[in-house]
Amino acid sequence: MHNRTVPRAPADDPEAVELMRTYLTDIIDRHHGRPATDAEVDQAVVEDPVDDLDAFFVARHHGRPLGCAGSGWSARKPPS
Repeated sequence: MHNRTVPRAPADDPEAVELMRTYLTDIIDRHHGRPATDAEVDQAVVEDPVDDLDAFFVARHHGRPLGCAGSGWSARKPPS
């Protein structure tokens, strides 16, 4: 048995917050070619919050959080 699950989770759940911060840290690290600072990650959270998502999920393997995903509708007009 694979024992993988992807349950819905509140975006403000402590594990979800930690997963998002880890993701944002990785993105910032790659963009700048150096380790992200806590202040940069904090700013990224402010600029791109996840509390407006329609759904948020935490992927788990044997109960251990491994990743996350969210979905939502954008109010922005798509580029033409």
